[in-house]
Amino acid sequence: MGLAHFELMQMADRIKIFPLVALAVVVVMGLVLYWVATRPRETKPDPVPEAPRPPAAPPKRTVEAPPPTTDPGQKILDGAEGAFTKKMFPTALMFYKDFELRYAGSEVYDRNITLVWERIHTSNAQCPPQQQEADLPAYLDKRRKLADEWKRLKPLMTVPPPAEAKAELEKFMESLPPMDGRRRIIDAWRESK
Repeated sequence: MGLAHFELMQMADRIKIFPLVALAVVVVMGLVLYWVATRPRETKPDPVPEAPRPPAAPPKRTVEAPPPTTDPGQKILDGAEGAFTKKMFPTALMFYKDFELRYAGSEVYDRNITLVWERIHTSNAQCPPQQQEADLPAYLDKRRKLADEWKRLKPLMTVPPPAEAKAELEKFMESLPPMDGRRRIIDAWRESK
């Protein structure tokens, strides 16, 4: 019995140790797995998916200034409009009257004359009382009559006029103020004939 008993004892000791060894292996494996799961990872920059870009907005339309004009009459008219919108009425009145006188008969005059006469009235009415022109209604009435007469006579300048039409244009020219723009037009027409 001796040896067999001794081997059994050793075997029993081994059997008692086996569960402890198995338990130790499970615990160590659990700790290793826990450590792997919780340790900080290498900080490689993860590719961040780009946020979807909003659709490109259509280009903003900018209001561009009109191209610079070479017509001095249009420049004076633009200056008068600027003064009028900034409520600088005495200045606007001066510019509108200057335009109406010097560029009478021009294309820009014909396109804008109703607006110019309206602005002359409004500018004068908005001026301080000491700067208002009392004789403005009579002045504008005279200028309107000249404009109506010009509309009637201007077609005569496109064809060689008869002698009485020439006389009528000469008489009309004498009735015009010295700086009136229609004088230049009539002079140029006379020189071309």
